[in-house]
Amino acid sequence: MALPKLNTPIYELEMPSTGETIKYRPFLVKEQKNLMIAMESENNNDMKNALVEIISGCTFAKVDPFAITMFDAEYLFLNFRSKSVGEKVTFDSISSTPSPELTYMPLPLVIYSLPETTFCPLMYTSLFRK
Repeated sequence: MALPKLNTPIYELEMPSTGETIKYRPFLVKEQKNLMIAMESENNNDMKNALVEIISGCTFAKVDPFAITMFDAEYLFLNFRSKSVGEKVTFDSISSTPSPELTYMPLPLVIYSLPETTFCPLMYTSLFRK
């Protein structure tokens, strides 16, 4: 008997640099756990590998994480996160009152589409080098 296939919602977005429409899914709990473990290790290679796995996994291996620009990777990751964890980010801040306390401020995560401009070809460095 085969394992059941997980049903996750599928969304579409337009890549900012190419205008190409990409289908993606939210990242799963195991992918979020891998990302958290990589962040706690404070090892850049672990963080890079976790992000590469998330980008290729959530886009059904249609996006090559080694060939996209940094702003495309950030845009993809923000969209993954907004659909997976939620559209609010909680920031920690210490108040400046006489008794400093740690306060939490939930702020909405809003992804804006920039207006179209004329394309100016620039040299860019790939986000991840093989």
